[in-house]
Amino acid sequence: MKPVDHSAVYRSFTENLQGDIYDFTRNNPDLSYFNVFASARLIERADKRFRLDNDDSLEANAFGEFLRVNATVVKSVTLPEDVISNASDFIRHALELYTKRIDPSSVQSCVNMTGLLTSWRFGPGATIGTTQTHFSKKIRSGKIRCTSKAYPLVRLARLLNPHVRVFDDQHDTAVEFVEASKMSTVPKNASTRRTICTEPLWNMSLQLAAGTYIEGALREVKNDITIQADLNKELARIGSITSALCTIDLSNASDMISPALIRILWPREWYQIFDMLRSPCTLVQGARVELNMLSTMGNGFTFPMMTLTLLSLCYALACRKEKGRRYYLDKGRIGVFGDDIIIPSDWYDDMCQILSECGLVVNNSKSYSKGLFRESCGGDYYCGVDVTPFYVKDITTQNGVYVAINQLRKWSGFHRIPLPKTYDYLIGLLKGKPLYVPYYEPDYSGIRSKHCPRRYYNLQVDVRRSNLRFAHPLDILSVLGNYCTSSARGFLITKRAEPVYIIKKSRLPKGYLDGSTLCEQSFEDQDYTCYLYGDSLPKGA
Repeated sequence: MKPVDHSAVYRSFTENLQGDIYDFTRNNPDLSYFNVFASARLIERADKRFRLDNDDSLEANAFGEFLRVNATVVKSVTLPEDVISNASDFIRHALELYTKRIDPSSVQSCVNMTGLLTSWRFGPGATIGTTQTHFSKKIRSGKIRCTSKAYPLVRLARLLNPHVRVFDDQHDTAVEFVEASKMSTVPKNASTRRTICTEPLWNMSLQLAAGTYIEGALREVKNDITIQADLNKELARIGSITSALCTIDLSNASDMISPALIRILWPREWYQIFDMLRSPCTLVQGARVELNMLSTMGNGFTFPMMTLTLLSLCYALACRKEKGRRYYLDKGRIGVFGDDIIIPSDWYDDMCQILSECGLVVNNSKSYSKGLFRESCGGDYYCGVDVTPFYVKDITTQNGVYVAINQLRKWSGFHRIPLPKTYDYLIGLLKGKPLYVPYYEPDYSGIRSKHCPRRYYNLQVDVRRSNLRFAHPLDILSVLGNYCTSSARGFLITKRAEPVYIIKKSRLPKGYLDGSTLCEQSFEDQDYTCYLYGDSLPKGA
């Protein structure tokens, strides 16, 4: 089978999209500014998540940018004393609250090592020394791989887990010190790749434990990472109406947080934990590079650590602006999710100054303190109207094409802007006749439409499973996260695998006349097929 040319598919998609937008704006000179802005935003950002084939030049650019950023990470921080004092007090207070929740007897303690070391887990990706992604394969990889600094914590973590302790007693597990992570790149959009580091297995497991601990501390100060992105979007929407709130985005924020900044803001115990668990070096195309940054993308504690650090700087600025504050942040005006910061607009210049003194760089092209547009956490708002474009990630697979079609229909129905050339192009990428499914089906299953017949075909996920059989009952610890049954011949493990999409036949529930639902009047249920073609189905249906 001839391989799909991702670049050609991407170019054709963007050409059709631009043609539709230009035709519509030219034929509708009285178009509202909301629609003009939304159209321009769509052309500019639709490829934000588009993945092309591996391009050596993009990878080389990503490595070069990382080396440039690593060289610019500051060795010292020149923050004012009031900012250092208030920010460090806030971080300690959040950590003490969570530590007390774990162990009520821990008073004025910022870390409970038993709680931290017993919450380790393995991430879903590959690690140094093993390409396996599943728990059972990682735990049985044969060696304990970590940095030499991390080994004391790794040894304690394994001793505190009764199952792993028994496993270690029954197996001769060697220790292999890995002093450097390994850098690779992943697609960011059609023209850029981002760097990410693969960590030693046990460094990563404890990094995730540290990240979980910090997430708990964030919840104690009402900045729950699991919901904060949606709260940031709502604050951005409010800011686009009132102009009272600004949004700040940072360039390469995770890579530019220096050990010097963490040393002066975080408790000494936590700085030592970070220093023990981080990889001091990384391999860039085989060359060892010493890391000036505290952590990289791929490190398990990077995101929550960055969130709490930036939140503490917002608190320090609030203390300066509003005297007498005591460990309180107005969640109606302040929100931090990673490097997405929302604060009152009249604090913008002061906040940019503080961030600069921390060695961080504000991305002025994605930060907004004036006007009627705000952007945060993937939500774009102009004067309170959602102008977020739909993002196309992959249209080289059938399920990816259906996702793109449904995203297009939703955006077009909301803005009342038809995209017929783009729609027909996507339809042409489908194999055979399009599958029409009811609105309650997921985006990847088919085209969500009222044209769905009573008996319809749709794409469904078929999870293929393979069985592994282990003879010794002690090996039960290696199947955490699997489905396990026992038999006379031993333990049977059903291993999860990557999903496969297959076509299956379904039928509408009794009482449904077509694919519509009770919420059909909402913008996302506008029937784009009828919108473009009247009562008849499009070509190829």
